Amino acid sequence: YDKTLSCQTLSSTFNRINSNYTIVVDDNFVTSLFDEPLRGIKRGVWNVMTSKSYNSVIYDSTEALLRLNSDGSFYFSSYNQSQLLDDLLQQIKQSIPLMNDQLKITHNVQSDPSDFSKLLVEFSINKANDPLNEPSVNDIVRDLDIMIKNKYISALADKKFMIFLDDQYGFQVKLIGSCVAFVLLIIYLWARWRCPKGQNLIIFKLALMILDLILDCLFIIENGHDVSFLFIPSLIILIISYK
Repeated sequence: YDKTLSCQTLSSTFNRINSNYTIVVDDNFVTSLFDEPLRGIKRGVWNVMTSKSYNSVIYDSTEALLRLNSDGSFYFSSYNQSQLLDDLLQQIKQSIPLMNDQLKITHNVQSDPSDFSKLLVEFSINKANDPLNEPSVNDIVRDLDIMIKNKYISALADKKFMIFLDDQYGFQVKLIGSCVAFVLLIIYLWARWRCPKGQNLIIFKLALMILDLILDCLFIIENGHDVSFLFIPSLIILIISYK
């Protein structure tokens, strides 16, 4: 009879380069065709050695998002938010191979537009300085996405805040800027086709003006009270500048 044992593993399981993993199988984990228990595999017998360096495409730094589930979002709102984010980051760093400060939390937390009961947490991911010995941005995003979507069996399974991560969302690259740029480009090409002699660049100018206004308003809302006596003058200057 067939004596081959096959087992599917997550691609994030053996994610540390130049490392020796040992696979342990408990006694009675496998039974024979006649339902007889078989001996397992002891530590040090079945070893897996990973490659000595990374062989990944180099990607630029980027931002990515994970989503807290409803319980996690409620807990975040009633807890020391800064401390929770720091603890969450440390637990994630323990689960994937990282060099220096490749992964950081930006402390930019916002409601998910598709479900306001859940919060999106933004991370910044820095590109590898040494591509042979450091994971690429794509490696980090892929591993975290797989681990969060399989949080009950991945390296995150024993982490305290694992229960707050939304395994339906995973870990996604933030593409809002690219989507906006793509939409603006489509609008510009359509306008140029409809009116070749028109000043179609006004579309980009208008978009930049709106973006600038939004960023100015957000800055005043978030930081305007840091120096209280400058809050009112800041509002006046903002209103006058956009008259």
